[in-house]
Amino acid sequence: MLARLGNLLYWFGCIVAAVIIATGAAVWFGEAQYRKDGYGIVIGSAVAAFIVWLIGRAFRYVLAGTVPRGAGVGLKRKAKMLRESYVAGATNTGNVTATVGDKLVLNWHGTPTQRDGVLRMFPVIRDKSMPGVELGNCADAMIASIHDDGMSPDEVGSNMQRIAVLWRIFTTQLDDGTYGDLIAHANMHATFQLHEQPNDQFKVTWKISVMRGRTR
Repeated sequence: MLARLGNLLYWFGCIVAAVIIATGAAVWFGEAQYRKDGYGIVIGSAVAAFIVWLIGRAFRYVLAGTVPRGAGVGLKRKAKMLRESYVAGATNTGNVTATVGDKLVLNWHGTPTQRDGVLRMFPVIRDKSMPGVELGNCADAMIASIHDDGMSPDEVGSNMQRIAVLWRIFTTQLDDGTYGDLIAHANMHATFQLHEQPNDQFKVTWKISVMRGRTR
């Protein structure tokens, strides 16, 4: 699930930030306190730790739709998410489901901000996994892998596949915009099919249905 990946990246950022702080403290108590640039080293460590923590927090918000808060605030947030899951259109959220072949592979609930996060993340995934491949071809290859082999048993791999599916849906043209533009006030379901072509080639096609103000 994307939420798990978001939480994983957040806690990884916290650990890295803690290591940076601990390293800076060790350097300070070692020899930096006697050097002219000692304060600069400590401040630099603190700034680096803050940036790493902030990046982790941003990933958690984009993927999981939450930021760490107190217990009381957390309960309020969960109640709000439950309400939003039943009333897309009355709030700023939408639900996206998808099947590949006859398999349900996606049930995503998010906001336009999280949609934008998906659109930014998929090119990064492409650059890491299939550098030089056109974004659409990369998404189709990942969707084809779902069709042939199912979702990846590895959590990171399965999250990459889900992001590819979301990217395909969000970037599909609709009138003068895209289906991604509807995420704030509609729910969508996409059906993907794989068609075998000559010479071991394939073609992925999909249809998207939209329901405004209701949840599938």
